[in-house]
Amino acid sequence: MFGQGEFGDSGSNSTTDSGAPDYVPAVLNDIRLIAAGVIVLLGVMLKPRTSEAHLKHMGPSVPIPMNFLENRSERLMTAFLFGSAGSSIFSVYFFDPLPDSVNTYYVQYYYMALLLQVAFQFYPLFVCHTYRDHPLMLVVGWLYSMYMFALLVYSTAIQANFFPFAVSVIPTLICMAIVVLHFTKGVFFLLTSKHSSSTASDHAETLEKYRVYVQSRLVARAGAPRAGFAPPTSSDGPGLRSGKIDRFLHDDSMKALLRPRGSLPVRFESVSPATASTTTTSPQSFTLPFYQTVPGFLYSPRLISTFVVTGVILFELFILLLFIALSVSDLLVELYRNAVSQHTLDEIQVISKVCALVAMALTILLLVWCAFQTILTYRSHICMMRRGNYSFIRPGILAQRRHMSDTVRYSGYQIAYMMLSFAFTSIVLLLVCSLIAMSLFVDAIREVFWPWALNYFFFPLLVSFGFMFFQYVLARFVFSVDMSMSIDNRRLWHNFDYFYIFVNIVVGLFSYLARVLKALLFIALFFSRLDKCVTLNDYEGWDQGYRAYIGFLMLDHYYGNPYLVLAVANFASHQSVDSHQALMQPASTRNSSGNGDNAAKRNRMSLHQKMSNRVLATSTSNDPYEPRSRPLLAHSDEENSYHTIARPRDPDSAGYTKARLRWQVAYTLLNNPHIIPLRKHHLGTSLFSVQYQLVAPSSSVTPSTSSDASRSSTTL
Repeated sequence: MFGQGEFGDSGSNSTTDSGAPDYVPAVLNDIRLIAAGVIVLLGVMLKPRTSEAHLKHMGPSVPIPMNFLENRSERLMTAFLFGSAGSSIFSVYFFDPLPDSVNTYYVQYYYMALLLQVAFQFYPLFVCHTYRDHPLMLVVGWLYSMYMFALLVYSTAIQANFFPFAVSVIPTLICMAIVVLHFTKGVFFLLTSKHSSSTASDHAETLEKYRVYVQSRLVARAGAPRAGFAPPTSSDGPGLRSGKIDRFLHDDSMKALLRPRGSLPVRFESVSPATASTTTTSPQSFTLPFYQTVPGFLYSPRLISTFVVTGVILFELFILLLFIALSVSDLLVELYRNAVSQHTLDEIQVISKVCALVAMALTILLLVWCAFQTILTYRSHICMMRRGNYSFIRPGILAQRRHMSDTVRYSGYQIAYMMLSFAFTSIVLLLVCSLIAMSLFVDAIREVFWPWALNYFFFPLLVSFGFMFFQYVLARFVFSVDMSMSIDNRRLWHNFDYFYIFVNIVVGLFSYLARVLKALLFIALFFSRLDKCVTLNDYEGWDQGYRAYIGFLMLDHYYGNPYLVLAVANFASHQSVDSHQALMQPASTRNSSGNGDNAAKRNRMSLHQKMSNRVLATSTSNDPYEPRSRPLLAHSDEENSYHTIARPRDPDSAGYTKARLRWQVAYTLLNNPHIIPLRKHHLGTSLFSVQYQLVAPSSSVTPSTSSDASRSSTTL
């Protein structure tokens, strides 16, 4: 076994140091690993239902522990599952001694193996939560969570220093207790409710919903739109697997459907497939099905889980560093007991303990503020991306194609950055607070520090700021004209500019120190925030933390766009209902070719009617330029071919005029390439004047294009 610390054996590592934890027996850890392996194998065989294992593409495979891409409704429980592993992660980092048999060159791989062991031990909890619809997985998950909770309580109770360890694992105990209650609630409803065997129709509907949920991909791949492309129906077979959804999402009609006007009143309503055909909409309103039941569009499940684990680990790190600081304070008193008086030692001990508390508290407040700012920044950035605004992403990052690999790094990087920022900021604040407090309250230090600081630091700094202020006053009130760049009294200005070159050499030294201090301040404030790039422009790729944040943001935008999720859920509900109705028909009726064509036509008409009732906006206005005057989609014949009802623009609008002029310029240049050098940005360059002859060839302009060129000549 890899296990040390909480997961190690009780032989060589048990209770040798007062600050080290007492480890649980190795047999309990072995039982947990064996149980985890059995549960994983059970999840492989039962995925997703025992009766569905014989179906194509639905056989036994590796179970899914979590789904951060599509499943956004269970983000809080997923966060608590991750939070229950916080104490184990912390123990690996800080309480697992390195065995003598491990070479120092392989320390990183050793701790990676320990963390993978932690991941495997908590893997069954995620699997049982994902497949909790199966009664067996629900019961197994409840038993395993109870065992994990009991093992955590036992490992805390056997510690010699019970109080600090009990306080440090409180967040982990809370998360684990919530997980146990979650599975207990499921088992309770399983025992109290009546469970009968599913009928064939229920099984078919469940199977169809599962297939649509797993095999549909909520990111639209790039492709050219096809005119007259009809949406997939149940007659096309598994339409969501054939790629027709992706092509339909790029059709002009679907783009218009997914972009309603901002002034349009929205009425959110959860519509079930059974009542979809009878649902009607009032004028100037439409319904968004399934949006109310999927509230996870606000914040990413990955983001919430990451900060829950970070909070648990930081709390335990706070308790650990606090006790370390208090121990160091007592050690300093013992070292200087013979050098200074007892009164001074008492003052140093009290001041060091107070400074440690203040530094830890300020660090915790700072990191909590950074976490909330990161969450708010994520929300702002994801909303900008859904509006098509990518201006906040630096060009060097946006041009890269490593977003998929960067996404995997985000959660781990964020946790590690928070931990190291906590340690670094705590040490810096502890040193600063101790220096200020001891220079004010300890007589021996005050008599030495303040004369040195006044002579060699504060007085030169004051002189430098005085020269900088004098320079600002002269430039602002003597040489500047009306607060502009116009220089008055230039003869005096040139003399002032000359002499201040030499003066600013000295002032620049202290400006350099101020710049370093400000850089340290900003590092302490923003180094734990991955949404802030710490490198210069054009070097964004060197900041791997910022790249990880952008990759996570891009993937969450691709898979969590509400408009796209709404459209796919809409199609999935119709396909599920239509397939269920087709399965309920007799076999002879389904196999008949004539009846099949009629069923396909009825399905297409039903799909258009349902979508019109659900999503399309109508209005009673007769103004052709009013945004809500006409529906976005309509069918023109009995075959229900979809097309876009063009909305005429106001010919006097600036956007319409600009688009028309740009089109005329492009059309003219394509048909008359010899006049390209006559454009404004080409005139005056020797390259074009030598390379092109500015005489139009007689054969280059056809009669059909010459009139267009003469009409568009005014646009050049």
